[in-house]
Amino acid sequence: MELLNKSLYQCLKDAAEEERDRTYLFNERRSYSFLQTFNESVAIANDLYKFGIKDGSLVALRITRSLDSVLIFFALQILGAVTALIDPHKKVGQSIQECNENFNPQFVITNEGHTMDISANGGWKIKDCASGLAVNLTVSYPARREAELFNVNTDGTKPAIMAFTSGSTGEYKAVVHSRFSFTSDIFEVYKRYSYSKDNTVIDVLPLCYLYAMALLVFPSIAARFKVFIPESIKPEIILGYIGKYNVDYILGVPSYYKRLAEAAYCPIGKPILGMISGAPCPKEDFAFIEDKLKIKLIPSYGMSETLNITSNTADTPYEKRINSVGKILPFRDVIVTDSNGNRLGGNEVGEICVKSPMLMLGYYNSEEATAKIKDADGYLHTGDLGYIGDGNYLYITGRKKDIIIRNGKNLSAIGIEQNLLRAGCFAEVAVVGIRDEKDGEVPCVAVVPKDGVKPDKEQLLEKIKTVLHKNELPKRIVILDKLPLLPNGKIDKQTIKQLFYDC
Repeated sequence: MELLNKSLYQCLKDAAEEERDRTYLFNERRSYSFLQTFNESVAIANDLYKFGIKDGSLVALRITRSLDSVLIFFALQILGAVTALIDPHKKVGQSIQECNENFNPQFVITNEGHTMDISANGGWKIKDCASGLAVNLTVSYPARREAELFNVNTDGTKPAIMAFTSGSTGEYKAVVHSRFSFTSDIFEVYKRYSYSKDNTVIDVLPLCYLYAMALLVFPSIAARFKVFIPESIKPEIILGYIGKYNVDYILGVPSYYKRLAEAAYCPIGKPILGMISGAPCPKEDFAFIEDKLKIKLIPSYGMSETLNITSNTADTPYEKRINSVGKILPFRDVIVTDSNGNRLGGNEVGEICVKSPMLMLGYYNSEEATAKIKDADGYLHTGDLGYIGDGNYLYITGRKKDIIIRNGKNLSAIGIEQNLLRAGCFAEVAVVGIRDEKDGEVPCVAVVPKDGVKPDKEQLLEKIKTVLHKNELPKRIVILDKLPLLPNGKIDKQTIKQLFYDC
């Protein structure tokens, strides 16, 4: 078996020649066939080239969850520009200021002057950061057909895509990948999920996160399935769209699937698969989502620095899907190590480390940060704790930074969260470690009670005592209407920690 080592341009061109008029990208208002997608991407690339963007240019793209953004992204990749995927929840200037790696793009492409809608099409401008010159950029519908004015970049080994880590650990870094990382990743991904040309996949994920790129945008070109990028992702609307547009797959994080399940009046009327990743999904939520929606969840595991590492399949037994994050994918060398870096055997818990052709090139402008996460043997240390079980399935037990050391004893924040959910009185929980003069560090918990009822804290403590060991009992509890979330749907634990430091 060989890796799929093609340029994005060649992948798009092959799809255009072979599929031509079959629908590829669409939303509620318009659609592009494979041929139209290729043609419009080339036309946009021509406009960018005429403005001065070329092979190696560093471009900050406010990548809204939209058809326009995908086409502009394709155009930049065809040119060979390094595309920094900017979270549309923020203005580009704010993201640039927040980056600690002296991030200085040469060009900015944004529609924030038109609207801050995170799903917006239209209103695009290109700005030259050196001169301040800005011009309009049009994404045409119907698609234009033009000959390339530029030399197509086919070198997949150079820096191509930059994405910013979510900041859930308080560290804001820019992860740099080559195009080869993605094109070599996609073969096993779409094979694993059994995508076919007849499938329709709906995207509710922000495109600034590599989870969406690695499981949706790149595999869709290789497997030739349709991608539906809706303008609204309100759960009640998405539930209707699944039947209306004959959706087969949905990509999401646990918190979004739970919102879908809570909004559903009845099960989804057709069997669909839900790829789920990005954060741990408590077993109670997993079972609730599958039972309420009657869909099959397919957990996978990866990170911005590694792309995909493991995945379940539609045929994976329920017990494996609810407990594991799937089998280790080919071309990924995964080991588990102890705190001294020694390799552990099967079923032994330690830090998960991975070596593969899909690893990032490094953190932007930060050799020091890259060296901290990647060892001399080429293994990237994920910071996640887990073990490799029978059948080469990977199990996640927590994060190194989610370990709370109380009186010298290690406590798992995720383990405490799962036990609290079993108490039956919480809709959501989040456990964080807070500094303590006496114990060194103590668990504190933010909870969202079920049914919106806010019980007395003393009553909560009595209930909690039935599911936690004495050393796991939280020092403090805060009751919230909802947990704060990051734009990608993960729980914002930095904000939760600040709640305890502020009061």
